Amino acid sequence: MPVETSPRIETDRLALTPLSAAASRAVMAEDGRAADGATGVLWPDPFVVPPLIAEHLDWISDRVGRNPAEAPWWIWSLARSGDRRVVGAAGFGGPPDAGGRVTLGYAVYPDWERRGYASEAARALVDWALLQPGVEIVRATMVPDNTASMRVARKAGLRRRGRTIHRDGDEVLVYEIARPG
Repeated sequence: MPVETSPRIETDRLALTPLSAAASRAVMAEDGRAADGATGVLWPDPFVVPPLIAEHLDWISDRVGRNPAEAPWWIWSLARSGDRRVVGAAGFGGPPDAGGRVTLGYAVYPDWERRGYASEAARALVDWALLQPGVEIVRATMVPDNTASMRVARKAGLRRRGRTIHRDGDEVLVYEIARPG
């Protein structure tokens, strides 16, 4: 897939950078010093893995290690532009599928919630993804009572398209945005 191996997205308040295999391993090991060095941003001290990604890091770091060009299709660090402090993580569930869909996810550390960082990062990643070859639709799924996640999805331009059953058996809402054109 023809995509830069290390894109960086700058927003008004954030710098978003995809995690390399080394960065993913450092985060998984909860090694803040190694994570700082691998990403060029400052992770929490004491170190805490960003919400919702811990269970996927081992698999993702192996996959990105085998194919570094896939890094942008997985986890991105969200760091404040001024002080380079990581406030959370966002990203996709892998490269576009056969239908041109990618699935967006986002999470912010509790201390940084309710400041618009997730919405700002989600909007930037949606814009980036829709410019990539092979991407036709960006989607996000969430449980029906996650109003904060729904709000972030709407602010990122996604609209509710229905419901589906997640692989874990739970019903989730589906939000999507299609490539303009």
